[in-house]
Amino acid sequence: MDGVYHLVIANVAEFNRRQLDGISTERELSVWDRGSSDLEDMALFWGGDHSLVVLPGPPSQIFVQDCARWLGWRSLSTVSPGGTGPYVCDSLLSDRDALASVARRLKQQSNEVEVMTWGATEGLYRLLDELAHRDVPITATDVPPREVFWIARHLETKAGFRQFASAIQGEEASFQVPYGFLCGDLALAIEATSHFAAAGKAFVLKANNGTAGFSSISYGPQELDRGHAWIVKDAKRRMSFDSLWQAGCVVIEEMITNNEGDPATPVTVDFFVHSSGRVDIAGRGTMIIRGRHLYGGVKCGLGALPDENVGCSLNKVAAVIGSELSRMGYTGWCDVDCLVPERGALYINEINVRRASPSHAFSIASTFAGPEWERTCGVYANDRLPLQGSCRPTYTTLRTVFEEFNKRHGASRCIAVPTLVTTSLSGPTPFVGYAIVASTVGTAEAMAVQLEAELRSSVGMEAGDARQQGSL
Repeated sequence: MDGVYHLVIANVAEFNRRQLDGISTERELSVWDRGSSDLEDMALFWGGDHSLVVLPGPPSQIFVQDCARWLGWRSLSTVSPGGTGPYVCDSLLSDRDALASVARRLKQQSNEVEVMTWGATEGLYRLLDELAHRDVPITATDVPPREVFWIARHLETKAGFRQFASAIQGEEASFQVPYGFLCGDLALAIEATSHFAAAGKAFVLKANNGTAGFSSISYGPQELDRGHAWIVKDAKRRMSFDSLWQAGCVVIEEMITNNEGDPATPVTVDFFVHSSGRVDIAGRGTMIIRGRHLYGGVKCGLGALPDENVGCSLNKVAAVIGSELSRMGYTGWCDVDCLVPERGALYINEINVRRASPSHAFSIASTFAGPEWERTCGVYANDRLPLQGSCRPTYTTLRTVFEEFNKRHGASRCIAVPTLVTTSLSGPTPFVGYAIVASTVGTAEAMAVQLEAELRSSVGMEAGDARQQGSL
């Protein structure tokens, strides 16, 4: 059996659950759990070769083997503890046989095994304590020290982010925070909409614990033309379906736009903060956004950013924020999302003090093109291609499409890898995630058009099907 260098824990749903204290209904919780579990396949790519991945539910082993084969990995294995629900760390602790098997395998290693996770949770710390108690040789630089766990929780909120970013914004930091207000509750935020509407300024409302663009509502020039009374009525109607709007603070801030009044270009930078204070960039890219807010994927590498100045600004954002986090005692992964108007400084939009969705695209690119991948290749990663056709999608059908695609394009140093399939294909609105690596982002995006057409055709979707939202 090949050695294990990385213990990867796919605790996306477990992490998101800690943000959902304000949700009052099981129906809403189940929706969040489902959406989170749909993303957990991406953990297969975080550690690369020689990874043991703990997943809440067992993936298709054919899918796992395909990913390893296409990316040239010798060893990629998974374990799924018994039990149901989003708390994968506690499930592993409760499944004594699975835990013993994991501990036994890791103790066979001559090296320390690096722990990699989505983010810190109480269950994760309990699991790390138990592995240490069993003398398992692990190192957990990916996880912040327990005494600064609160930093990750605080900055994950919209209120915590605004307080933190506002304190260090300015010319030296190379970014600004959008003008706005932190309102104590929803009623006050609704009243504050009059401030923006009266000035004719597009604005965004954000629930304190929203994530990935959910629990956010924006009103642009077209909506402002309908009048303030219509905006208030519309906001109340849309918020009535989401309990997070009732859970504490609500942010209202200006919408950052380009000269045409459309939302500014959304860019992102992921980096790692070391205990020494060193900050290492993991990757930068332009985010793919569905609608105005919902994260749908990333373009990264050659041709991904609007220009070199944006790349330099993102490096500076990472350095400034990473330095401040290090000063506070934080170590680990961090993701910062920004908006780029057509001229002027970046506007920082969100901080995720954890791993983030683009990280699997960065890992795939690094595997395919090496540590200098941003200079030598381009990646188009779509995390949500709807596949609602005349027949139910299965991985067996889709893998044929990927196999044939990679055979055709292998000579041109292009590869397509499915990234989300295990639960995403089985839901009421099935979808697949994928990443294409090519010579440039433009080339990868052009090839994505071909791949998506072939994937849709495989499930009986016709060209122009209205259910293709989220595709190119």
